[in-house]
Amino acid sequence: FFMIVVSLFPLGIGPETAMLRRIAPGVLWVAALLAAMLSLNRLFATDHQDGTLEQMALSPTPLAVLVSGKVLAHWLTAGLPLVLLAPVLGIQFDLSARSLGILMLSLLLGTPILSLIGAIGAALTLGLSAQAQESAIRKTLAERIPQMGKIDEVRPTAMPGLYEVRIGTDVFYADAKGNYVIQGELIDTKARRNLTEDRINKLTA
Repeated sequence: FFMIVVSLFPLGIGPETAMLRRIAPGVLWVAALLAAMLSLNRLFATDHQDGTLEQMALSPTPLAVLVSGKVLAHWLTAGLPLVLLAPVLGIQFDLSARSLGILMLSLLLGTPILSLIGAIGAALTLGLSAQAQESAIRKTLAERIPQMGKIDEVRPTAMPGLYEVRIGTDVFYADAKGNYVIQGELIDTKARRNLTEDRINKLTA
């Protein structure tokens, strides 16, 4: 994405080197920002769906350290490649060696900040999307199965796309849209644990 966006400008403007040199820093920075944003929405989404975020919160390791690790990993996979590609793409804008060095240095300092700020945004929007998903499941089940009664809690399970629906100490499962409801036990075959039984024991303890 970064390469395509940046390469389109020299092709569109043509051989006007003075204008290309003027717009180069802005074009590269805007393209870097958009490229970073494309991957930020997945920074915590998978961990939220499979319950990893809950395990991270319960871990003895400080949450700030774990989140910092994820931000660093995002920068290494999404930010650092942009820094390394910038000098090559900058040649298309007829930038001098000094300008390319300054551009690369600015991206090297700025892209980690983009990852950090983007992680905050990703965490905030994750909470909003999770609430919207839970509200949708509550609404669908209340309309289609009113005899279920008042739903006390809806939360994601360790299985992606499957949500736990709790009514008192009774535990059911539903898909992300509430079109299907499962009454039974959820078993983690890898850990050899009955997750439903563990959950009920916790509720009744």
